Amino acid sequence: SSSTTSAGPPSIILGGDFNCDIGKNLEKLEESSTFLQSLQRSPLGENAKTGLSGDFSETVCIDHFYCSSDLLPSIRTVALARPASPWAGKMTRPAKVSGASDHVAILMELDLQPKPKPEPQEAAK
Repeated sequence: SSSTTSAGPPSIILGGDFNCDIGKNLEKLEESSTFLQSLQRSPLGENAKTGLSGDFSETVCIDHFYCSSDLLPSIRTVALARPASPWAGKMTRPAKVSGASDHVAILMELDLQPKPKPEPQEAAK
């Protein structure tokens, strides 16, 4: 015998390097993926930047978190630093490396504490 539960679909969190800045290209990627269409992107904050453009000339937001809509109210996401070139200044051979990546760490905080139920309002007398 099989049983079904009314719990609904599982909660999902997906995060990573999408190499796609916020805008038309990210929208096209989201629209082309049935999986991403079922999730909500959790903004990293106003003007957050997570990496550098291909030629390292400008900062961009190319790392993203997505989650199922049931989790979105419980999530806070941030970029932990400003991106910088991993190459140390002048061109040398071999190249001097000053960092592991041009991407910065992004953090998601998920509050799983049950929310207090609102107190019932007293009936008007």
